[in-house]
Amino acid sequence: MSNITITLCEGQDDIAFLTRILYINGFEKYNDKLENFIKPFDKLFISNIKRAEKFGFSPTNYLIPSVVLSKEDNYVLMHNLGGDSDGRSSEIKKILGMYNGIKSDEDDFSNYDFDYKFLLFFDADEDIATREKSVCKLIKREIKHNEMSENYGLYIFHKDGSGTLEDILLELMKIGNESVFDSAKKYVENNKFDDQERCKEFVCSNSKEEHKGSSKFYEKKSIISVAGQLQFSAKSNSVIIEKSDYIKKVDLETNNKCKEIADMFMKEL
Repeated sequence: MSNITITLCEGQDDIAFLTRILYINGFEKYNDKLENFIKPFDKLFISNIKRAEKFGFSPTNYLIPSVVLSKEDNYVLMHNLGGDSDGRSSEIKKILGMYNGIKSDEDDFSNYDFDYKFLLFFDADEDIATREKSVCKLIKREIKHNEMSENYGLYIFHKDGSGTLEDILLELMKIGNESVFDSAKKYVENNKFDDQERCKEFVCSNSKEEHKGSSKFYEKKSIISVAGQLQFSAKSNSVIIEKSDYIKKVDLETNNKCKEIADMFMKEL
C-alpha cells in the first residue's frame, strides 16, 4: 500500500520550506525517471507535460508536481500554484479535479494499491478566519486551520493569527544570526523606494517605457534575500530557504509551527 500526499502551495518558497521539514523526518527527493513512477500517476504527468503550450520564462506547470519526496511507500507530490488561493482558484480546482478524475471506468483507483490525501498551504495575510472561509468556499467543504477533514487538510502560515510564511522563516533564520538579519533589515529599510511605481514591472520596448501591474516589493522577502546573498549569490529565495544553514535541524524540530506541519504530513503513515 502506497500513501500519496498531494500538496498545494502558493509558491516555490513554501515548497522549499516544507521540503526542509520533510527532510528531517526521513523523506528524500524522488529522482527516478518519470516513467518509473507509481501508476497511474506516471502516465498522468507525462500526458500533462506533452500539453505544454509555451516556450520561455513561463510559470511552472502547476499540473505537474514541482517536487516529489518519498519515504518507503509514502510519496509527497508538491504543486506550485504560482499565487495565493483567491487568485488561483482555477488552478486549484483543476488540480483537485485532475486527481479525483483518475477515478473512471477504465482507470479506477480501486485497481491500484494506494491511499491518498490532500494538504493545502496558504498565508493567513490579514487573519486565519478569513483565509479559512475563502478556502472552504473554493473546495466546497468545511475545513479548519491545522486540521484534517476526511482526506483534506489545511495549514495557514501565520504569526499570532496573521502574516505569512516569511514570519515563520525569519523566526527560524534569525536564531544565532541576529546581527546578519538586523543588518539586512536596516539595509532594506534605508534603501526601499518611496515611489512604489518603481516596484512594479518595467516594460521597455522600441515603442514605450512604462510600469505596469502591482508593486512586487515585500519587505520580509527582501530581508531574507539580502541575508541569503551572503551565502548564495544570485540565487532565489526558494534556493536560500532550501539550502541555507540559517535554518538548522534542531530549530525545525523544536519550533511549534514546524511540528504542527510535520504532524499533518506524518499522520497515518
